[in-house]
Amino acid sequence: MPDFADLYDQLELPQCHCLNESSEHTIRHCLDPGPGFLESDADEELLLTIKFMQAVKVSGIVVEAAVGDNGGPDVDTAPTSLKLFKNKVGLDFDSAKSDKPTEEVALSASDVKSGAKKELRFVNFQGVQELSIFIGANHGDGEVTRVGRVTVLGELVLQSGLKRTEEQQKAATAGDWGSSPKM
Repeated sequence: MPDFADLYDQLELPQCHCLNESSEHTIRHCLDPGPGFLESDADEELLLTIKFMQAVKVSGIVVEAAVGDNGGPDVDTAPTSLKLFKNKVGLDFDSAKSDKPTEEVALSASDVKSGAKKELRFVNFQGVQELSIFIGANHGDGEVTRVGRVTVLGELVLQSGLKRTEEQQKAATAGDWGSSPKM
């Protein structure tokens, strides 16, 4: 499978949101390249909703641990697994726990420490407009989950087909309006 690009440029950032995020460490901190991290608020669970400007094909995901106080990756607060849902509008915590995900991804301590790419079943992630990610636990079994960076990998869905000629367009438009085309 070819190596796909980071889809950051395709994110509709104002529409991306996260349930149970800390007000100081929001989803924007883990999607934007640069320093910062996403942090849970009331407990260890997070529910991220990532929206794209147009349909994409998702091939993989990278989840990196947040930087700890010692300057290295804070693996204890990093997620242990992800439940991914494709185009599931209005997903909440109860649904995320009980509904069957499009795919579930296990994250080892070394995966989040190194930012390893986790390949997804490409056939399941075609035409993605919205990707929801449920995080239920962290490696340290603590009350706070932190995510340093989430990178969604893939490509745009290219629309293909024959383009109508100007004559065909005029004829079709005239047909729609019940009049003959003027040539």
